[in-house]
Amino acid sequence: MAMKQEARVQSAFCTYIKLSYPDIRYCASLGGIRTSMTQAIMAKKTGYVKGFPDMQVLKVNSEYAGLFLEIKADKTGYPSKEQKQWVADLNEAGYFAKVVKGLDECIAILDWYMQIK
Repeated sequence: MAMKQEARVQSAFCTYIKLSYPDIRYCASLGGIRTSMTQAIMAKKTGYVKGFPDMQVLKVNSEYAGLFLEIKADKTGYPSKEQKQWVADLNEAGYFAKVVKGLDECIAILDWYMQIK
């Protein structure tokens, strides 16, 4: 099965992180992965919550407690109401959270974030 465009962007972004910032800890949510009904039920029972951002970078700096990105393949992608709520709640809680569109924006936000002392 061919990888969806959003998954390709996220995969390329992971490669960029590994090459550019090999020491930072990050993790992707599995929200965009198609699963069986049994797997979806198990994910929900074990804590997956709809709308959780695609990528989290676990690096505290002087301004934020961590970085969360909801990744869209390109400018035609829009967040769901649950995704918008997660971004708003995370920003309110002291994280930097943003909906990003395309690989270039993913990289630009990460590079900006990593330069904050």
